[in-house]
Amino acid sequence: MTLYRTVWETAITAFAERQPYIDLNTSTGGPPRSTIMLDYRSEPFIYSWWAAIRNKHFLLAACMFMSVVLAILTVPLTSFLFTTAEYASNTTFPLSFETSFNSNLMGELPNLPDLRLPLDSAAAMRIQDASRPPWTDGEYAFAKFVPQEEVGDGIVTLETTAYSAHSDCRYIPESQYRKTILTPNETGIPALSIGINADDRGCQISHFINLGLSTDHPVTMLRVWPTTSCSADAGWSRFSILTAHYTDASASVTNFSLISCAPSYRITPGTLVATTGSIPPSVRTFSPHTSNTSSQIRPDALWRFFETEIQAPSCVDPMTNVKSNEFGLYVYKIASKKNLASPLLPETIIDAAETLFTTTFAVFASTVLFKPTSSPLNGIVTIAVLNMSLFSYARQESMLYEEPVGLLSMAGILHNSDVNTMVEPLVQNPSFKGKTREAAKRLDKFNQRRYCFDKTERRIVSQRGIQICSEGAAIEDGPFELQISSSQHD
Repeated sequence: MTLYRTVWETAITAFAERQPYIDLNTSTGGPPRSTIMLDYRSEPFIYSWWAAIRNKHFLLAACMFMSVVLAILTVPLTSFLFTTAEYASNTTFPLSFETSFNSNLMGELPNLPDLRLPLDSAAAMRIQDASRPPWTDGEYAFAKFVPQEEVGDGIVTLETTAYSAHSDCRYIPESQYRKTILTPNETGIPALSIGINADDRGCQISHFINLGLSTDHPVTMLRVWPTTSCSADAGWSRFSILTAHYTDASASVTNFSLISCAPSYRITPGTLVATTGSIPPSVRTFSPHTSNTSSQIRPDALWRFFETEIQAPSCVDPMTNVKSNEFGLYVYKIASKKNLASPLLPETIIDAAETLFTTTFAVFASTVLFKPTSSPLNGIVTIAVLNMSLFSYARQESMLYEEPVGLLSMAGILHNSDVNTMVEPLVQNPSFKGKTREAAKRLDKFNQRRYCFDKTERRIVSQRGIQICSEGAAIEDGPFELQISSSQHD
């Protein structure tokens, strides 16, 4: 890095020294501050880039600024001037969010995401206490962030926005819905046919279930189905759970329980506490703001897909006596973990269903529904971009026929120029104390003049206003107005 910095600064210094002669070689010239009075070597190294910005030499300013970064930060850090050590501190530092929520990332058939993996992951978390995926606490999903400073191991607290799905589940007594049971004699098929029709908070839910009758059928039935035809006032959708026992092959179905759940999707501001030092940072806790209520959302591309496909995975588990799809089987297992003696109690099934629905969405959102955001460029990448820009920058022509070395070359450049014409009365003034630049600044309208190189006469000339200074063009020299001893001399 030291060698690279040496080569870099050698090039930038050469460009800085060459800049006044480039401005003099343009057709319109430039004001004194960027031509005859410009010398970047006289500017302090720390903020010479700011002088380049004032002169509108923006690429040169960027390169000068990166020279400061290389000298003060990059080289010392890469040379292990600072080494890591553990310490405790309470401070603030910038974070960069690398992802943002986007419900349109699911694609189209046949490239839709598979909900089985988020469902299995959520079940493992709730049944077997498995570790959760990054960027979720099991209830909320968060955008990925990284510290912009090296902070080591510690605890970070930040304000952020969380995304979640919830289900408001209610038990519907048998007296409040209509149940129709048809036997094989009535239907002609070897199964019990059960029809359910109910009204849940203004949404009509109905379903038809066929229970196969055999001597080896499961003794517990847990059927789950979605309803996506509710009105907007009723909340758009439901998913329903019907549980029952049937103990023999005759027609004995008992212990009916009907539960209906109204899903909702929320954006919640709050305070997130995470552990830094791990890759990625580990989410610890999230506290929603009590002063702000969560805002509900219902992305069209998301809710219908999620509520339908979460019920799609089916399974056959010969080790259990429960007949259900995969979602229902996991609900039953979570309920059994909470209440092993009576897992089919409505309140136990409600708690298990709400938990699994929320956790599955949190895992699904954290792994699928966040897209990458643009990342800030680091210093090395910026230097590389500037490096490439210097190739075109170096093609600018200057007025020099040789690189000026020493006073002799400078005298040759200024010979017979309007600069000498201006300097002579300055130094002859009795009040002159050897400070040529300061004396020139006191000239009347000095900064309004422009200087350029006349290629025909091969000398530096001054202009009034913006005129073309090109080969063979006539230059209006005009008089210089000097303020000397309270009188004007042309």
